[in-house]
Amino acid sequence: MVNEDLDAQRLSVGEMVYKFEKRFAELHEQKYGIALNSGTSALHVGLEAMKEKFGWNKTGGDTKKVIVPAITFIASSNSILHAGLTPTFVDVDARTYNLNPALIEAAIDEETVAIMPVHLFG
Repeated sequence: MVNEDLDAQRLSVGEMVYKFEKRFAELHEQKYGIALNSGTSALHVGLEAMKEKFGWNKTGGDTKKVIVPAITFIASSNSILHAGLTPTFVDVDARTYNLNPALIEAAIDEETVAIMPVHLFG
């Protein structure tokens, strides 16, 4: 399959991407699979899908919040902002640079709708 794509000199949307999406959806027992151009787009689409599913739309001045590590790639906070949500930055564990689990609960309030864990450094 990879060689077919390379031979066709097509590395973007097309027959192979559609096949990949279909097969990916089947493997995960889902109706649809969507290939995106970047992790940033994937984060944004995921947040927009959750907004739709769980009704996180802004109503009555409410600002829905997503907890995100204070040390992260900019795509994390940008995707939250682009989805019309507000990032709530929580400090990281000094050893792992992941969200500090001991600080998460204190950051949660009535407007918190999600936690976006980020494993930045592999």
